[in-house]
Amino acid sequence: MRRRIFFGWWNERNSDEHVPLDAQSVRFDDQFPVATLPRWVVSERVIESLGRRTPDDSPPTRLRRIARLPRELTGALRSNLRWGIMAFLCTLILTYPACVLWLGSWYDGWNNSFTKGYENAFVGLQAGLFAHLLFVLAMLYVPMAWGHLAASGQIRSVFQFGILARLIWSSGWSVSVYALIFSMATLPVLALRSAPFAFVLGDPDAWADAEPEEVLRVLSQYQLAAGIYLFPAFVLLHLLIARIYRSALRKSLKQNPRLIHRLPHSIRATLFEYRLIPEDPPRRGPALRMVRWSARSTSSLFALLTASILWFIVIGQIYVGQFLNYLPWAGWLNQPLIHLPCLQVIPRSLG
Repeated sequence: MRRRIFFGWWNERNSDEHVPLDAQSVRFDDQFPVATLPRWVVSERVIESLGRRTPDDSPPTRLRRIARLPRELTGALRSNLRWGIMAFLCTLILTYPACVLWLGSWYDGWNNSFTKGYENAFVGLQAGLFAHLLFVLAMLYVPMAWGHLAASGQIRSVFQFGILARLIWSSGWSVSVYALIFSMATLPVLALRSAPFAFVLGDPDAWADAEPEEVLRVLSQYQLAAGIYLFPAFVLLHLLIARIYRSALRKSLKQNPRLIHRLPHSIRATLFEYRLIPEDPPRRGPALRMVRWSARSTSSLFALLTASILWFIVIGQIYVGQFLNYLPWAGWLNQPLIHLPCLQVIPRSLG
């Protein structure tokens, strides 16, 4: 995501200089240019890093080069793990209120059905409806927060609610398009969630007589096949929101250039270097400003309403998947395209 965001800004920069991307002066940390972080596994500029001079300005010996090799061959992997864990924890903070309420609502709803405590039926229902609202609000916010975290490299940027709300509002129908694509991407997840139910329904006697080792082998192959879809879909959805974030920030700056002073340092410094800070827009007459503001606000409002409906469709897919193949904890607490791109379906007694 970080590479997609900064490389896009690099291509949009106001400069005629043909300077390689890696030569920019803005630094994300002590080692890497902000626009090139990170690769998948191997560190950036491995050859240069292996040949880096020692503190006394002498060339490294062969033994020192060999000692540096493991670190450089896994540098980007370690960086990805570090930033991935940070993003995952921030996602939990923002989405788990809804997920935990889903879990409680489902549990209370089934208890009510079995114990016939109809006077308490409203508890599970109201908890579930409140969870739906929290999830929709979270998913209108979380994807843009992913982009802001990737660009800034700061945990606190995820909780810059004012800036991110402005970006979401400025992105217009892009948030609806993203929600539509996300809801379409979750359809195969629903099919994968329901597949074990179809297996059992197709030949229940065969599965009843199967050995645990055979069931475990089939489920392991199933989870591997699920990962072949889930991981690329997870990555592509994040790359898409990175592109939307990149455009939304530029659009917000055109509407209010003073927003630049509230942005994290890495974003602000990069935009200054690329000369992407727009000038204050010319002031127009009050009537024209009112018309433009009304049109823009109406469009953004309808876009958010459309996106909210699409996120409700995602909730419906989650519930249908749970009805067809109930996963006691993971079904509520891990949404594969939001949290971790995996499906946990192996029974504990077999695992």
